[in-house]
Amino acid sequence: MSFNRDSIIQVKELFKEKRNNAIIKAENEKFRLYSDIPLLAEIDRKLSGTGIAVFEAALQGGNGLNEKLKELEKNNTALQAQRKRLLEENGYTYDPSKPKFECSICEDTGYTENGMCECFRSELINASIKNAGLAMLAAKQSFDTFSFDYYQDNKKALDNIKFIVSKCREFSKNIDDTNTPSLLLLGATGLGKTHLSTATAVETVKNGFDVVYETAQNIIADFEYERFEKSYNGAADRRKTDKYFDCELLVIDDLGTEVTNQFTLACLYNIINTRIIRGGKMIINTNLTAEELRKRYSDRITSRLLGEFQPLLFIGSDIRAKKLKMK
Repeated sequence: MSFNRDSIIQVKELFKEKRNNAIIKAENEKFRLYSDIPLLAEIDRKLSGTGIAVFEAALQGGNGLNEKLKELEKNNTALQAQRKRLLEENGYTYDPSKPKFECSICEDTGYTENGMCECFRSELINASIKNAGLAMLAAKQSFDTFSFDYYQDNKKALDNIKFIVSKCREFSKNIDDTNTPSLLLLGATGLGKTHLSTATAVETVKNGFDVVYETAQNIIADFEYERFEKSYNGAADRRKTDKYFDCELLVIDDLGTEVTNQFTLACLYNIINTRIIRGGKMIINTNLTAEELRKRYSDRITSRLLGEFQPLLFIGSDIRAKKLKMK
């Protein structure tokens, strides 16, 4: 289980910048305070010397060490109290010279002694959703926003969609289980395939997995770009297609909308077969029926789609048409 590598780098840089900005701002405030309240600078100078005084006392040792340490602690406490009063007298209810971090728990480092801070994890999820290609879809398509209301007029369709939703939820929690099969979402347009594949992908990201969501057309376009660059410039951008093999979950939306030829068939077979061999999970959406899949794609592809994936057939009436009628 691992978040998207690029997302981790981005969020680490974000937190580094955020923490540095807070520290720099506090330093600037400190010098401003010293200018407005000169006595504060003197108190801070004495406080900063406490550590050195303790170290020197420890080096000297002797029978009077405990008394020396107690005296230093007493002086330090008195200086702290004097400093606080001085700030209050000048109208400050807080210390502007101390960095004001967005997260008081991790102080904008992103980590605590127990591991990743929740603030870092939240930013990491947002970045991973964006890098997965889900930013626009995730805002509207989640398990929480999926409505069963559009299936109420057909009990068979309602029972069926409830079963599919439960399978999608289960899949998002168990994609690292070798016994969890990839999903093949079949059915006519407007029945909720994209919504549920998006919801499943988003939940999978939240569970800490690296996800890539893309249409079949765009995936093939990336392979064509790579082939073109390699053929004419001699240097392909390998990372453009590596993500389709390396991510923990690949969602291919609208399979069947891409142009079908020997090149696209080879690309699709390579992706599907390689991921099966490596144990990488997939969700594939298509408007094609099982028979149409057999006619359109080679036996090598359809045998894997229909044999290695769990098929989930969407039935019922076009939800988009129902929504339009309700307006």
